[in-house]
Amino acid sequence: MSNIYHAHRLMPKEPTEIIPIKWEFDDPAIVVTACSSTVTVVEGKDDSPTSILGAVAFAANTFTQVVQNGLHGVTYKIKTAATLGDGSKFVYTVLLPVVSL
Repeated sequence: MSNIYHAHRLMPKEPTEIIPIKWEFDDPAIVVTACSSTVTVVEGKDDSPTSILGAVAFAANTFTQVVQNGLHGVTYKIKTAATLGDGSKFVYTVLLPVVSL
């Protein structure tokens, strides 16, 4: 099983926005069989960071994590793991700042 780690800082979102974070594998023959996400706070304070995670879904070679709410001034680290049909596992990590503009 391989494990490849990617990190990316996303553009800030407003606390009231509900946005999808989407990953798509280049090869349409790749099939995602499972995915899950975790979240931690890397800057600021939020006693319930998991409340920003909405539905996580996968279809064929794409998986999506919906992110909602969040507190102004907090940067969240969201780790999403995708398991492929061949047993490979990929972990994607993004930093998402939440800011009231």
